[in-house]
Amino acid sequence: MSTIKVEQTVFETIKNRRSVYPEVFTDEPVTKEELEQLLEMANYAPNHKLTQPWRFKVAAGDQKTAFVETMVAAYEAAVPVEKQLPKKPRKMRKRAHKSSFMVAICMQRDPKASLPEWEELAAMSMAVQNIWLAGEAMGIGMYWASPGFVARPEIREFLQLAEGESCYGLLFIGRKPEDVEFTSSRTPMSEKVSWI
Repeated sequence: MSTIKVEQTVFETIKNRRSVYPEVFTDEPVTKEELEQLLEMANYAPNHKLTQPWRFKVAAGDQKTAFVETMVAAYEAAVPVEKQLPKKPRKMRKRAHKSSFMVAICMQRDPKASLPEWEELAAMSMAVQNIWLAGEAMGIGMYWASPGFVARPEIREFLQLAEGESCYGLLFIGRKPEDVEFTSSRTPMSEKVSWI
């Protein structure tokens, strides 16, 4: 394959990557082997001092149900009763049911705190982007949810987070439908670049 062809493929993959809501995932499951390929790509994200802070907790099968019920409990504990939306737990359960996997996105802080926390958060986010781009290339869709209650003790306990480890959201992963066009609008890059 020529270099130009590779570049075009990478460019198109980046441009075509979109959030895919679990509600539109197909019934064809993503396999464990495919998920392992995606997670392997996370390991190649850039990170300062090679702290490799990304951590992923995978729930499949019955563990998805246990995870989403923990999320519902965390939501109900975090939000005052009068502000709770009845559709919220239903939506969470539906997303879990439609997904092949739920993957908690976590970060393990360098115990030496040898670099600023924001750098490790950036590395974790780049690891997620690697997963997402690989998924796009494989026809796998995903949605990064970051509910405000992911730091609650119920979630920490369920995920068995270590000291210095935090959860920043979760990826719902499933098969992307081929017959749906996913669009996104972006303002021109020229509006975001200044030459100095």
